[in-house]
Amino acid sequence: MSENHYPEDHRPAGPASRPRLKPAQDFGPADRLRRRAGAPVAANGAWRVGAGFRGAVQALDWALRERQGIFEYSRDPRCMLRISAGEVAHEVALLNARPVPAGARILDIHFWNEHMAIGGGPARLPGAEHSLRFATAIRSRFALSLSELADYLADHAELADVAAIRAKFAYPIHADPGMICDVMSRFGFAPEPAEIRPHLISTYLLIDLFLWALAWSYNARGVSGLASVRRRRRHFWMSRQMLDTRYGARLRQPRPLRAAGD
Repeated sequence: MSENHYPEDHRPAGPASRPRLKPAQDFGPADRLRRRAGAPVAANGAWRVGAGFRGAVQALDWALRERQGIFEYSRDPRCMLRISAGEVAHEVALLNARPVPAGARILDIHFWNEHMAIGGGPARLPGAEHSLRFATAIRSRFALSLSELADYLADHAELADVAAIRAKFAYPIHADPGMICDVMSRFGFAPEPAEIRPHLISTYLLIDLFLWALAWSYNARGVSGLASVRRRRRHFWMSRQMLDTRYGARLRQPRPLRAAGD
């Protein structure tokens, strides 16, 4: 959702003051690299170059996730999010929602790139990109991912002080910001008043190129050339209370059938 690889505005939770979060699954470096290298190697030289570039991009993505403490919290193959923990350095004003206070402990959500690929299998998205089937799957899996997150937080007492969830969204520069805000609000997220403005254009251009390469490495057919490289950025927030209210397990329990006339 989030863009994982640009300068942060929060302080990561230190091990001395915060318990270390435990991932739901232990994906070691060897396992990850073996999984990424699962496709057969063809004899075509151009294919080999593409496969090598794809592997390099995904290996760099893994290294950056390890450095930032991003981990999986769900074993459901349909979950499309990962999380990382931190604290906000200053109060964050929001549109149509209470501000996030300085020093609040938060979780950032990030797309689980391996589960964003299109194709067969439970961990992949069905249909062609931009199709109705694809859009429906994105919507249902995003809601499921938030439900899984609510359950994960409820099961871990050491996370009781998490105050908010943040989505650092980087979207194509030609996308309609109003539409993005509307879509996120339907899931319970409130936007910050303004988009994030880069302090160093060159740094953000490199990040945009990496995000484009990352998208290409998982969905080459869905990437529309270098015209889609440049991105705009905005942060969206959801309070812990909102997460529990909208996505908590108690709300997903089947209601008992009532007799006729009740």
